[in-house]
Amino acid sequence: MTYLKNVKMGFLLLCLGCSQYTSSETQNEVDESTEIVNIDLVTNKIISLDSILEPNSIEFIALETTDESLIGGVDKIFFADSSYIIYDGQLERILKFKNSGSYERKIGRLGKGIMEYTQIRSLFYNQWSNTMDLMDVSRKLIQYDVASGEALEESRLVFDNFSLDAIYPAGKELSFLYNNFRFDMNAPEDTLYRLFFLNKNKVEYMSFPYPYIKDRTVFPTSSMFNFYTYQNKVHFFEPFNSVVYLLTENGPTPKYNIQYEFSKSSYESRLENLLTESLHQNRTSLNKVMETDKYLFLEFSEIIKGQKRGFRRFSLYDKHNRKCIANSIYSFFIEELALEVFLHQLSDNSFIAVVPAGIIIKYQKAYKEVLTDNEITPMKQKVLNLTVNEFDNPILLLMKIR
Repeated sequence: MTYLKNVKMGFLLLCLGCSQYTSSETQNEVDESTEIVNIDLVTNKIISLDSILEPNSIEFIALETTDESLIGGVDKIFFADSSYIIYDGQLERILKFKNSGSYERKIGRLGKGIMEYTQIRSLFYNQWSNTMDLMDVSRKLIQYDVASGEALEESRLVFDNFSLDAIYPAGKELSFLYNNFRFDMNAPEDTLYRLFFLNKNKVEYMSFPYPYIKDRTVFPTSSMFNFYTYQNKVHFFEPFNSVVYLLTENGPTPKYNIQYEFSKSSYESRLENLLTESLHQNRTSLNKVMETDKYLFLEFSEIIKGQKRGFRRFSLYDKHNRKCIANSIYSFFIEELALEVFLHQLSDNSFIAVVPAGIIIKYQKAYKEVLTDNEITPMKQKVLNLTVNEFDNPILLLMKIR
């Protein structure tokens, strides 16, 4: 029986009888063993990466630009099959480039037919099956072979009392399902759950309970990055809660309790504030966590009481010294280049940044006009050596953290 057939059967079992599944509630609670990550109010002008990068580790990769490979925007990027897999949310497509930057193929096809997807809701690389696992807004799951780009099989994810928001592979036949508080409004008035662990054709446990509120029409702001893998272990967080959990076959265990000086409140208070859309307190929304052996890279929003939208923040946390190194309204910087970069994590200590071609051209011009020959460092020379036109695809900056 294939993985997708197992997924489909798992949903059928979920619909027929939840009483056979194990709920995992007590493990959700933060206790004294949970490491507290304090993010203070000290604001730095920039967060420099220079001191934590491996020397000479930055590589510049120019992505080939053709009519077929033109990129509107990079929402996610993966490294698989010695290639870069890019999800372009603006043009709603998935493109594969060789590690040299040359265009290889498109993965999947936009449409309403068999093996076609509409708007992508969830997309992750499944390292155990070497596939891209895609779920669209209609809850259709399609697995694509990374090497050929061909669709292998599809299954529609529809079942009672649970409106799926994301599915994350945790093994060849293992996955975590998350609903982001979404459910069928005709659901019975009992305790609902936000996270499920699926093993082959069986839901092993349900976790993160929350009350049914009949008149609620508000849904939390979701993140494309609720899940991440570090040291081959699946991690999970919810934006409103800012607690990072380690997910295993036995249930979730709190790993980091991220506390902001800007806004401190209990889990119960944050949950009530979320479900009732109350605006009476300062709030934070965790958007992205990237973890290495030494650091946590955090992206979050600060939302002032009375407001619905917040200010974007970036923080760098030293795991070894348990200290927030920097906190800024700007993203991370490579000071040697005077360049702001927005990071995507490829592996435990490898990152990649996406820089628009137009920005590269401006920097090339500035280096030539302002700097002397003695001020042109080897890294700046790499920028000057790039052959790029204004409307070309972006340049990838591959880097390694110490």
